[in-house]
Amino acid sequence: VTFLVNLGGRYQNHYFSCANKKCVEYQDVCNLVDDCGDGSDEAGCDNNFKCESSGKYVALSQMCDGRTDCSDLSDECNDQCGKQIIDGVWLKIASWSIGSLAILFNLLILIKNIQEVISRKTDSCMLLLDRLLITFN
Repeated sequence: VTFLVNLGGRYQNHYFSCANKKCVEYQDVCNLVDDCGDGSDEAGCDNNFKCESSGKYVALSQMCDGRTDCSDLSDECNDQCGKQIIDGVWLKIASWSIGSLAILFNLLILIKNIQEVISRKTDSCMLLLDRLLITFN
């Protein structure tokens, strides 16, 4: 659908037809604001990035700039940024080791608590649940 406007004897198309049948002026297309209400005026634009959770549009120049513009960090933490949070091989090895040890120790505590409950030969499911919940908190 084309909408023509008479501008001093010349007819020009000044409106963009949104996917939801709403019309907005072309000056409002690709302006980082969802003027249509369905995002169709910002879809396909090469000047913006859409935040994953909020749907907010951010200028491409603000993507991967080290400043958080999306509440879900999707403008800084994505495949295009390619930044590593931890630099250095030894730091990576240390962080993986600490994480693995934490998982191992939590599993040992869980197994110990389950064995303790079973050794008491209690029929109380609530006691077992209480012990498990204490372990996970």
